[in-house]
Amino acid sequence: MQSSNNLIAPLMLASLVLAGCDGERAPSQNNMQSSGTHQVFAGTLPCNNCEAIDARLVMDFRHDSQGGPFTLTETRRGGPDDGETHDIKGEWRVISGPQVSGEGSIYVLRPAPRGEEFSRRYFRMAQNSTMRPVDDNYQPLYGDRDAQLQRR
Repeated sequence: MQSSNNLIAPLMLASLVLAGCDGERAPSQNNMQSSGTHQVFAGTLPCNNCEAIDARLVMDFRHDSQGGPFTLTETRRGGPDDGETHDIKGEWRVISGPQVSGEGSIYVLRPAPRGEEFSRRYFRMAQNSTMRPVDDNYQPLYGDRDAQLQRR
């Protein structure tokens, strides 16, 4: 009887440790905030056939400050596709120097090839906290409309 009691205490301790490990989970991308390795930007962008697009961009800087993986989540508000969400994943690259006129660097989002095709997206980083959509000539994509994603 003594030997079975000696086994119960370690087994109970191991179960408590394992149960505690289950509660420690990585934050989901919806709850993620900017850190040294991940930069999170969120905001509302204009839409041609809906009220607006809620966008959330998570850029991974773990491997290189000139590029890495990204996830762009876009959810349509209003219109025929209300509530439709797209998760676009791929690689981002930064363009800077004499080829970029104006203030800030250009970030190019290159979606990974998959069944549903998404085109490249271009953003100009302003004041290290705001991403503004631009076209492939690095000009504002939406003219004077206030289209931007803010660092979270």
